[in-house]
Amino acid sequence: MTAKAAPENANKSWFDISVSYAYFEGGNGSFSSTLGSSIISKLNVSQSNTQYVKYETLINYTFNVNLKQETDDQVDYYLVQVESDKGPVMSERLYLGTYGDADKSQVLISSGGVYSNESGWFGLEVRSSGSGLIMPHNTTTTSGMTGVGGRGFGTTGSSNAAMAASAIMEANTITVTVTRLGWVTFTGNSTTETQANDTVATVQLQRFQNGFIYNNLVPQNELSRIADLAEPVTWDPQTNQTVLNLNP
Repeated sequence: MTAKAAPENANKSWFDISVSYAYFEGGNGSFSSTLGSSIISKLNVSQSNTQYVKYETLINYTFNVNLKQETDDQVDYYLVQVESDKGPVMSERLYLGTYGDADKSQVLISSGGVYSNESGWFGLEVRSSGSGLIMPHNTTTTSGMTGVGGRGFGTTGSSNAAMAASAIMEANTITVTVTRLGWVTFTGNSTTETQANDTVATVQLQRFQNGFIYNNLVPQNELSRIADLAEPVTWDPQTNQTVLNLNP
């Protein structure tokens, strides 16, 4: 059985978050340098009628692991909204949480993200997913970083990527706002949705090179050496830490 509202003070958000880095770039021309000219030709996309977009928002999280004692598992849901002085640019969903039994009827953890079998959670579509991080229930992790990012191209005016690119190119200022939509707790066979809808982070980006940037991550003297501003860090599996993605 699923309840749509939790008893007062019965559940709490598990995470405190902040934005450490954001970069948004849009322009004319395809991603031929990334995808290769042969792929571009197969897609039959005109180089002269194409726009590209690439972006990354990196979010620091602090996890109160003591709250795990109050329920089996929980997923906190967020909306990352990007707006300019000319209007909306894009929005992305973000989730953070833990999983125990991946075969629970209420939630399925897969490589594609968290897929809900419930309809209408925080206005999300059925079985919709986003970007984020799901950790095992027995995790002892207390802090880290996760991201919402992507890149793409499309014929001018006829794809989400191209429309986002146009919005970025027309902007004078860009702001990223993170809203906590709420959280869903899983206790036994019970699923409970708690709605929050509170703004937890807002940052304003500044013009930088070909795009807009907010940087509280990369040392200023290293910023010019970042190989791709839309991918400033990579994960080092040997140290389990993020490292700067620098040109030699």
